[in-house]
Amino acid sequence: MRPPVTITGAHGRIELDVARPAGDGPYPVVLIVHEGLGVTPHLHALVGRFAAAGYLAVAPNLYTRDPVRRSFDPEAVIRFAPLAQAAEREAAIAALPSGERATARQVATWFADRNLSSAIPDLLETLTWIAGQPDASIDQVAAIGFSQGGAQVAQLALAGAALAAGVIFYGTLPTPEQASRLRIPLHGHFASDDPQVNQRIAPFSAAAKAAGFGFTHVIHAGTAHGFFNESRPSYAPEASQQAWVATLAFLARVLPAHPVAIGSLVPPAPIRQPSNIR
Repeated sequence: MRPPVTITGAHGRIELDVARPAGDGPYPVVLIVHEGLGVTPHLHALVGRFAAAGYLAVAPNLYTRDPVRRSFDPEAVIRFAPLAQAAEREAAIAALPSGERATARQVATWFADRNLSSAIPDLLETLTWIAGQPDASIDQVAAIGFSQGGAQVAQLALAGAALAAGVIFYGTLPTPEQASRLRIPLHGHFASDDPQVNQRIAPFSAAAKAAGFGFTHVIHAGTAHGFFNESRPSYAPEASQQAWVATLAFLARVLPAHPVAIGSLVPPAPIRQPSNIR
């Protein structure tokens, strides 16, 4: 397993998962923004898949300096994070065995109170680190994010980050008013059974068209939130593979220097670590 690369930004330490393609650079770059689960074996493998496809792949751990989040047992996150979205959270927690309630409340509260925009400085610091890498093609950087990471990719673009493109997997899109500030092409993959996220697709798409920047997207029939991640119960192998191939095709258009490795088109073997967390 690759050890993390540690950098120091304005706000402190940031751990990066970095993988490079074979051969000489400079390489086009993919900045990968993790979902709520953090840097998992799935994400670690995904970094390697992008490197196999010809990209310098970089995934910052946005929980590096969050001791509370890092203290959570993975099983506790799997069980209790969904309570953050419960209409009657306290009632749901009260129904649990007494020995589990404190942990459940801590996990659910953390996920309910998380501020997605607080990660933007660390993402910008990561882009600064990328710009200093001699094997990085700094005018060919795309960001891809999943769930909360997808929303953060959109926020990063709104912040004026030096990106050539963005890919959003089942992340909350910007408002139509914010869309007018975007200047890069975006590509999205969404689950058909994900009403909270999907309610913004149509208005955002219309605003993107009016603003004159490209927004292409696919709503994958018969899927639920998290379908790309083979460690989640919502994993949909066919949709995941279709989304992967479509994402590589999109990146090939917007980052034309990249060589697609045929082996990178092969879907991963399932990782049996179920989670239903966004």
